[in-house]
Amino acid sequence: MHPQAWRAAEEKLVTLSARVPQAAGYGIQVVLWYGCDFMYPPLGGCPPAPPNALKRQLKEGISAEYQAKIEIVVSDVSPPDRSA
Repeated sequence: MHPQAWRAAEEKLVTLSARVPQAAGYGIQVVLWYGCDFMYPPLGGCPPAPPNALKRQLKEGISAEYQAKIEIVVSDVSPPDRSA
């Protein structure tokens, strides 16, 4: 995940897309999960392990005033574990 993605929901989505009158302040951020090997951790943090941890961390990074109107979707597109 690109390092700027940690703040993208608020810095880009809220300031640009969600301000369109038809959006009424709502927005959605879709993140593709390729696995831990492709993660840049947030500043001062550790990269999240499962995709749901990534979703939680991204949601926590949104200001409280926007959390009800911004949805984060993390789609797991990592290769299946072939060792099992």
